[in-house]
Amino acid sequence: MACAASFWACGSEGSDVTGGLDAGQDVSDVVSAADQAADGSNADREVDATVDLADAVEDSAVDVGEARVADSASEADGRAATDVDASVNDGEAGSSSGDGRVDDSRFDDRGDGPGDGDGGPSAPDGSDSSRDAPGETAQPPFDPNAVRSILTRVAQYQLSLYPTTASNDWIDSTFFAGLMAAYRATQNAGFLSAARNWATQHQWDLHPSTQGPRFGDNQTCTQTYLEIFLLDPMPSNAIMYQKAQAAFDAMIAAPQPGRVDWWWCDALFMAPPALTRLAVATGQTKYFDFMNTMYWDSKAFLFAPAQGLFWRDEKYFNTETFWARGNGWVVAGLARILDDLPATNARRGDYVQLLQTMLGALAPLQGSDGLWRSDLTHPTAFPNPETSGTGFFTYATAWAVGHGVVPRDVYLPIVQKAWTGLVGNVDNNGRLGYVQNTGERPAAAGATETHPFGVGAFLLAGSEILKL
Repeated sequence: MACAASFWACGSEGSDVTGGLDAGQDVSDVVSAADQAADGSNADREVDATVDLADAVEDSAVDVGEARVADSASEADGRAATDVDASVNDGEAGSSSGDGRVDDSRFDDRGDGPGDGDGGPSAPDGSDSSRDAPGETAQPPFDPNAVRSILTRVAQYQLSLYPTTASNDWIDSTFFAGLMAAYRATQNAGFLSAARNWATQHQWDLHPSTQGPRFGDNQTCTQTYLEIFLLDPMPSNAIMYQKAQAAFDAMIAAPQPGRVDWWWCDALFMAPPALTRLAVATGQTKYFDFMNTMYWDSKAFLFAPAQGLFWRDEKYFNTETFWARGNGWVVAGLARILDDLPATNARRGDYVQLLQTMLGALAPLQGSDGLWRSDLTHPTAFPNPETSGTGFFTYATAWAVGHGVVPRDVYLPIVQKAWTGLVGNVDNNGRLGYVQNTGERPAAAGATETHPFGVGAFLLAGSEILKL
């Protein structure tokens, strides 16, 4: 197969990251050993659960999901432990060098903003805010070792919660999207092994719910399948994306407006990045074209121009309810779309402009502690911090800073403040707190409440921060 276009680089994986787990082997041991080899130390953690992803065949027993709501893709208050068909709604990826380290160039291409080709974006006064004065030595805005350490600790903790194979619904698939980013950021071979075993146990298939394969939530898992394929894009590995391709080809053959298939804003994270990755994997631009048609119809349906934000779905039109995580899905999805969309694509500039608009609307809504509240425009309604929306906002803003889409001097402090707030809500075991439960609207969250999608957002944020 020819080298994939866009940001993906071709090459083979190191042999140390392809073997998966031996029968009976604890993924925590693999992750810890890999981390010790890469970083010389093992992040502190206190894990009681034994995890064997290789032998597991059941969905996660963690009570973090949602019960399926009849005739609606809106989330319920939580997934019943016995409902493996949980459907909806909050509904909610490099190659290696010869030494086994990942080539992250596919995610590191910079230059969508006014600083294209010259080092970064321009500040509002026209100066180049991305450069240091002559003779100065650039100082990293974050301690990379500290960021890698907490990414590892948080990922390990979430993996320890899976006594059997995690579900491939949107809830757990969002975590695995973050885990793949953490793999690239930390070079921890155990993270890739965990993702590969998860995908293999699900036979590289979409999540099986009654809404069927064209339902966006059921397609979220294919983003990770495609990222694994793109690490070693050989024809013999095509099984990794063929079921996703069949699902999207069926949609193309019987098209519906974006506002019909992607009628809730969460879907703009679930499905579009899978289409961009499929386009890269297959070299077929029809998937970019289809995504563009769908996306901009959905945006026209759900976007509130006066606020620069998205309503979650039509139930909230012309209200003042702007949900943090709902808008987090959108901005995080934009960053993941732009990772793959070619610079020559006619709609790329529109995606960049939408991201700029939304980040501009979100910036003044950040709390003094660095965290956004669940109800964006009425922060006192649920005054507790909310880390899943904050994680997605942090990821997208870091992406925009790194790619020259927004002024670095304005938005980097926002990222720094947000990351400090997020890290402050991780306990010694690696549990991220204040993650709002599944839902479709603003709600409270507790200090010890965690869910896989919030962890995925945290891992995406930290992984992107390491590029700044």
